[in-house]
Amino acid sequence: MDVVAGVEYLHSRELYHGDLKSINILINSQCRAIITDFGSARHLIVKDLNVESQPAKDEPQLAASLEATFCPSTDTITLTCNHYTIRWAAPELLKDDECSLRSDIWSFGWVAYEVMTNLLPFQDVRNTAVIARVVRGDLPSITSDARMSLIQSLCSLMMKCWRMDPDQRPTAEDCRRSIQWMPLVVPNPARIADSKIRSPELLNRIGAMYLRQGDYPSASKHFAEALDLCTDVADGEGKATALAGLAQMRRLNGDYKEAISLYAQAQQSFSEINDQNGRAYILWHLAEIHRLRNEHNEAIACYSEALEIRTDTGDMHGRAAALCGLAEVHRARAQHTQAIKLYSEALEILTDMGDSGGRSDALLGIARVHWLGGEHSQAIAFFSEALQIQTELGNKLGRASSLRGLAEIHRARKEYDQMFTCYSDALEIWTDTGDRKGRAMALSGLAEVHQVRKEYSQAVTLYSEAQMISTDIGDNPLRTLALVGLAEVHMACGEYTQAVALYSEVFDIPTTGVSGRRGRMDALVGLAHMHRAPCEFNEAITLHTERLKIRTGSGAEIRCRADAFFDLAEIHRFRKEYSQAVTSYSEALEIFTNIGDQQWKANALLGLSDAHRALKEYSHAVTFYSQAIQVCTDIGDDQGRANALSGLAEVHRARKEYSQAVAFHSEALEISTGLGDNFGRANALLGLVEIHKVRKEYDQALALCSESMQIPVGIFDIGERAEAPQGPGEVHQYRDELRELVASHCRNLKALNDIDFRPPITWDPRDIIFFVKWHLLSYRIVVFVAFINLTLRFI
Repeated sequence: MDVVAGVEYLHSRELYHGDLKSINILINSQCRAIITDFGSARHLIVKDLNVESQPAKDEPQLAASLEATFCPSTDTITLTCNHYTIRWAAPELLKDDECSLRSDIWSFGWVAYEVMTNLLPFQDVRNTAVIARVVRGDLPSITSDARMSLIQSLCSLMMKCWRMDPDQRPTAEDCRRSIQWMPLVVPNPARIADSKIRSPELLNRIGAMYLRQGDYPSASKHFAEALDLCTDVADGEGKATALAGLAQMRRLNGDYKEAISLYAQAQQSFSEINDQNGRAYILWHLAEIHRLRNEHNEAIACYSEALEIRTDTGDMHGRAAALCGLAEVHRARAQHTQAIKLYSEALEILTDMGDSGGRSDALLGIARVHWLGGEHSQAIAFFSEALQIQTELGNKLGRASSLRGLAEIHRARKEYDQMFTCYSDALEIWTDTGDRKGRAMALSGLAEVHQVRKEYSQAVTLYSEAQMISTDIGDNPLRTLALVGLAEVHMACGEYTQAVALYSEVFDIPTTGVSGRRGRMDALVGLAHMHRAPCEFNEAITLHTERLKIRTGSGAEIRCRADAFFDLAEIHRFRKEYSQAVTSYSEALEIFTNIGDQQWKANALLGLSDAHRALKEYSHAVTFYSQAIQVCTDIGDDQGRANALSGLAEVHRARKEYSQAVAFHSEALEISTGLGDNFGRANALLGLVEIHKVRKEYDQALALCSESMQIPVGIFDIGERAEAPQGPGEVHQYRDELRELVASHCRNLKALNDIDFRPPITWDPRDIIFFVKWHLLSYRIVVFVAFINLTLRFI
């Protein structure tokens, strides 16, 4: 950090050092790095880009201008007629191009390389071959070095410093921003004599770095080592910091009981040294645990006490953090107005302090509140503003967090291309910074996009990698997420044995946190959907009921409960238990309305309408169908609107209000035709056929029924396809055209025998195949009996 700060200072004054290397960097008595040897330094004049430089005639060749000599004492190769050293020299210098400030950046990359590897650049090369290797970009590997792999973000920065095009290299300011989050501890001069003793402060910082990267085992190792050292030397502050680090690791991994115990020990240590800000820090983290455990009153008490301490000590950063914590509690309680008020107060404090990073965090909080409220446009605006700030600050991890928020909004809006882009950008950042936890999250997000696109091979690959990473770092919640995703893919492919095995593995993962319970809930959902065949409905109901018992203490729990009620309602409706279906649909509708999910509110309204129609409670059905039409119109859901119109038409037909029924069926037919929805189109046509039959308008009925028979069918409407030929048969029966009726039933039998039962992998066959086979078998029997009866009549 000292070196890059010095380079940034020089470059801010357009000063080019010209010979930046390790042997020109000295360490003073306070263990700070000092840049020396300015013999090659010069003040660079900004070049007029409108004036093209003319190459000199008879320009000397590379071999003639580069005379190199080797110095054994420093193990370096130096050019005779220039003032820079080849091992650290940028390629443009070796090619006699003009130097620039970015030439120093190339050299800075090598300084970082030396510090981390304890090797000189091209240490294995002792002649002018260095020149050729630099010019052609043949540089040493850094990611394969064990020490460099510890800080992957530094590897990424060095590779950028070594870009062949100077304009593509980062500035000194960019470099400083990229490394300022890394563990930065000035060595204690008193410890220099015994280099075997590691600094507890450095160990705590390194532990925090690993924690930030999601590498819990490494974080635990360093915090534990720091704790032992601090205990031995009675370093109360270091001991408290190490305990707090271990506690935070436990908290992030969902082990709240152990985390509370460690936080209590850290609190005791801070109290012994009368560190009020330390006490406030612990109180804030204890509040976080209570919030995640849905213990909102306890969380508010801890946040409020922390807020009071921060206010008394004048720590405005701490005050803003406590306000944001309180806002999070109100957000979890769906008290969005209070949450935004608290976030806004924190935002004002951070803005006044000029803390752009903290301001970005507050903006993220506000964005999430709008997201939960279904206010996606406002959420995108705040996420985007936070992203812009983090980009300007060079805070890669903050930028990744904003990108993830945007990705989740796009997921909710089913904008999968944008979701893919955001997660791809976040994945690149988390990979560069070595954040394995973030990488696993991004991989799971990308896998989900491939899953939605039915690109199952890619989805399996990404979910599997996410599972492997989360297992390696000991992140059980992320592991459950990946396992559930893999199970869903196998289920979509009809590979039920593999799906059951993966869902079952979720229940074997020892986790007690919110995310762990949520993962178990997701597994229950998958298993319940695998028991959607009528013979397994009881098992499905049991699993969905168990879902309702799980408490995660988060906003996600509310949504999961709504999903469980909706799935239960669907099963009751399939079983013709319409009263129970009405109850479950109503529960789901209330939750979807409260959380502002308009799409699923419309779905619940449609289900509720169908159940009331089946109960012949037509007034209620009309009310709910009308509400569904309005919601679908507001959100632009034409498919849902067509379904509601068809349902409303059926209600009017049951009431013998045929004119209204024709109008609604016709409108649904127009929408379905425009959408290319063959099933909806056929359904509307058959509804109109029934009305014309009742009115004895047989010609119109026959024409519409014939039109429905021409519509291509698939697995979704296989039952309707079997019924379509029956329409003309009924029409001809009314008109006593018995011979044509026999021919119609013969066509019916042929259509049934021609239907292929093999379901595509894009649909879960177990959801419907039982209905299809049962329906077709029953219909074959009915048609066959009718055929025999008619034949006997002719005989």
